[in-house]
Amino acid sequence: MREKRTVANREQRETGDREGMRDRRTGSEGAGGGGFSEWIRHHLLARINKRQIMTFCRQLSVLIDVGMPLLEALRTLEQRTSDSRLRRVVQDLSDNVEQGEAFSLSLSKFPKIFSSFFINMIIVAERGGSLDKSLRMLANHLEKEDLIRAKVRRALIYPSMTIAVGLVVVMLVLSIVLPSFATLYQGENVKLPFPTRVLMGSGWFLKEFWWPLAVVIALIVLGLKYYSKTVGGNLVLDRLKLKLPLFGELFTKIHVAQFCQTLGSLLQGGVPILRSLGIVRETTGNQVIARTMRETSQVVEMGGKIIEPLERAGVFPGLALDLIAVGEEAGQLDAMLLKIADTYQEEVDRTIDNFSSFIEPLLLLVVGLFAALIAYAVFLPYFSLVDVIK
Repeated sequence: MREKRTVANREQRETGDREGMRDRRTGSEGAGGGGFSEWIRHHLLARINKRQIMTFCRQLSVLIDVGMPLLEALRTLEQRTSDSRLRRVVQDLSDNVEQGEAFSLSLSKFPKIFSSFFINMIIVAERGGSLDKSLRMLANHLEKEDLIRAKVRRALIYPSMTIAVGLVVVMLVLSIVLPSFATLYQGENVKLPFPTRVLMGSGWFLKEFWWPLAVVIALIVLGLKYYSKTVGGNLVLDRLKLKLPLFGELFTKIHVAQFCQTLGSLLQGGVPILRSLGIVRETTGNQVIARTMRETSQVVEMGGKIIEPLERAGVFPGLALDLIAVGEEAGQLDAMLLKIADTYQEEVDRTIDNFSSFIEPLLLLVVGLFAALIAYAVFLPYFSLVDVIK
């Protein structure tokens, strides 16, 4: 136990010293570059997407693997890069490396493009002389993250569009179509049934009070946005996401896959476990997992096992916990985490497919029922109107 604690403390001190030195160097060099160029660096270049960074990693890995020096490889990519923003980044990286600056330190000047995960992988690669291998690992990691995001977006596009179109149609019917029918029925002194009175009252309310309703909705949205930026609110909303019906299981599998992929890649790349847990905490998109990583770091620093706080979190599925425990006992935690990530990425694919096949007919059924109810309420008084005319 004491030996584990000593190793953990040494890892933490070495990582802190190295990052402190990097932060001081970055701050001192960045201070002199202010003004318009600094604004361009942090705002215009931040729009570079991860797919472009993935391509950059693969190309740079190939050039280094065939024996080309880093500076020459960067200059080559600078000439071959079609995107002007990425070309400017590569040019800055080339200039800094040519001046004798470490590649990782050059990358750290673009924190909105290259994450702490990315930079730490490069730091370890520079120390071990395996830059091409680490770049391939980074490219694979970015590719898997991009695939998950793309699949989730595709799965949510159809429900979102269906719900949005349905709401617009209902609001138009209630505010425009129904009032014309109401004028007709009232002119003939037709007694309106209860469903029709409810719909017409709703249409009148929307027509007369649409702006206070819009203000209330906007205030609710802004309030939730502000609440989500607080520490407690962010934690509550992230926990709620994992408990949502239909979506909760999908979000849980996505976060488990991302956690295992990130932590496994860092450990396999040679990043110390305490620093790896810190990077996972910084890069995860869920505060429940971030808080779990903070507790895990404390347990590991005291010589404990990573599985203990993960079990208490109540987020990770039982299968994932069992495999992590086996990998930790066997001393193969990095390889096991990457296998779990692959497993849960496949689970995400199946869940999205099942979700799409289930939600599409469900939404069609709901929209159809709404249309039928509106038609029933609108035309129900029509039969009384026919009797009045006769």
